[in-house]
Amino acid sequence: MDPKRLKSVALFEGLSHKDLERLGRWADEVDVPEGKELIRQGRSAFEFFVIEDGTADVTRDGAPVGTLGPSDFFGELGLLQRVPRTATVVATSPMRLIVMARREFGSMEAAMPGVARQLRARLDERLVRDFGGAEGDAASDGVPARLIIVTLGVSDLGRSQAFYDALGWERTSSSQESICWYRTADSYVGLFAREELARDANLPAEPRAPFGGVTLAICVDSEAAVTAAIEAASRAGAKIVKPPVRAEWGGFSGYFTDPDGHPWEVAFNPNFPIGEDGRVTIP
Repeated sequence: MDPKRLKSVALFEGLSHKDLERLGRWADEVDVPEGKELIRQGRSAFEFFVIEDGTADVTRDGAPVGTLGPSDFFGELGLLQRVPRTATVVATSPMRLIVMARREFGSMEAAMPGVARQLRARLDERLVRDFGGAEGDAASDGVPARLIIVTLGVSDLGRSQAFYDALGWERTSSSQESICWYRTADSYVGLFAREELARDANLPAEPRAPFGGVTLAICVDSEAAVTAAIEAASRAGAKIVKPPVRAEWGGFSGYFTDPDGHPWEVAFNPNFPIGEDGRVTIP
């Protein structure tokens, strides 16, 4: 697309004409009508958008969040992280948008690493503002205490999907061939190819040790429920690494591992009450 149009957008301020010319190779320009739903909360995220002309409303969980206009951008989480959309955006007027898909952004990063770092820094600033201080639950120099997704690196996505399906877990509609999500009481568990996950985190995909220093826990409301869950996991193909036993801290728990060795504890702790919504309260 025309680099002059990119230059008029605040996100791309400071980039040279040559950089803008190259950047235009990976961006598209689209027109959308009033009323068009541009992204929907919970759906898969593949691209991000910059508004050239027009306006749009943003809602989260059905509640109004704000209004977007020229030079605003949205959907950047689809570029920076592999998570479902966190809000819904609907055009409130005819709009002209600059669109960049995740694949094109990856190509641009490889060809223009310096420019990519600048854009990532600006996108990160927006994430901190919108999901940190702007929501009031984190100081401007802090990190929001909000664990929403645990993504497990797996060697065979199909095998792992079959295992978690067999546990009876609900797979979200936004799941796809390359990544899938399971809904839990107050968070999501993602499954993604281990090497791809390491690459996404900019970490080496070293051979997995028998214990990686992390365990995942499922809390239930009785000793009988612990035993039943461990037995169900075994039927689904889990390896039982610790049968249920009474723990020295006063509860009852056991451990199983999934096909990739990720360890799950199933525990009953009388001091951690479980609400009607399935959420645990730790005093």
